[in-house]
Amino acid sequence: MSEENIEAVVMGCTELPLMFADDELSVPVFDTMKYHIAGIVDKMFEE
Repeated sequence: MSEENIEAVVMGCTELPLMFADDELSVPVFDTMKYHIAGIVDKMFEE
């Protein structure tokens, strides 16, 4: 992917992380579902 100058991939759809879960990509991958879930859990336990 370096020849395409790709520095990272954003998995912006909930199905994409499931499709590529077992794949090793040569660039960092950001799974937005993981960040959404973490935010929801943080909000649930706020005082």
